[in-house]
Amino acid sequence: MKSSDGANRMKFVGLSPYWFNAAEGSAVQNTVDMQSLFLLTGPNGGGKSSLLRSICASALLGICGLMVPAESALIPNFDSIMLHMKSYDSPADGKSSFQVLTFLCSITIYVVFRSLVNCCLPCRLGCRDVVV
Repeated sequence: MKSSDGANRMKFVGLSPYWFNAAEGSAVQNTVDMQSLFLLTGPNGGGKSSLLRSICASALLGICGLMVPAESALIPNFDSIMLHMKSYDSPADGKSSFQVLTFLCSITIYVVFRSLVNCCLPCRLGCRDVVV
């Protein structure tokens, strides 16, 4: 794992979900190379949310100086790491998809140049994942 103070680039080669045993071969390894906005789309059950969780967890592990579940990693020093996953309508609790989107908009108040923000945005037919 390499830490990069001056770069805005984050790159993982052979990234696998930390909750799978990569030695068993049950996990799909991914290569992720991000420099700015990263839009991830795909079918339901395609692993988008798992990849977002893996990116956030690996970034946090790397910043803390711990082992990252990847063959190699280049991780900038983030000021904050934010992850928001799917939320469903809950009329009984007074929550709707629009309220979730309002919450996501409020996150932008805390985002700075050195922030990693991963959001799973609810859509009518599934989920669209965005990494900023």
